[in-house]
Amino acid sequence: MRSITLKEILQYSLAIIIAICFSGVVAQDFPRDTSYTAQSAYQKYVKDYPEIEPADPALDDQVEIRENINYKNIGNRSFELKDFSQMELR
Repeated sequence: MRSITLKEILQYSLAIIIAICFSGVVAQDFPRDTSYTAQSAYQKYVKDYPEIEPADPALDDQVEIRENINYKNIGNRSFELKDFSQMELR
């Protein structure tokens, strides 16, 4: 039975480290999570809270919508949000 030398251990270790680092660089493209919908959330919570109703999609003229507000960057990923706020009454 052949014994493994220190040089071979270092070579294998270096190859594994390089493979792990490279896989992190290649895996920068994250899939979009589309599993959440308002309908699926409603179906989940209506069992425990039968009085709830889905929100009416028709927006009032007094609601200001700001979209694509960047709140966090991790690497080359950008996390964004939508802000729905009531306009000030004049």
